[in-house]
Amino acid sequence: MADDKQQRFNVVTGTKKQPAEQTRHHQVILDAADGLEFQTLVDCSLVYVARKSSILRSGGLVTVHRRQQIQRGIRGYLGLG
Repeated sequence: MADDKQQRFNVVTGTKKQPAEQTRHHQVILDAADGLEFQTLVDCSLVYVARKSSILRSGGLVTVHRRQQIQRGIRGYLGLG
């Protein structure tokens, strides 16, 4: 995000996890440790490209462990190893 030459970047989406909702194999749970107010399911099965100017605010800072889980989820779902 700090590189002014990069105006686009890859993003994954997250939605609020409902109490009875089960986590699927392509999802990672984020929570208070990641700076979020509630449990959030990140969908690793779909990666978007977003413009830096479209980001309104930061939702939190994802821990290194969870970033690694998301990376593994994306690679696994897309068959990248």
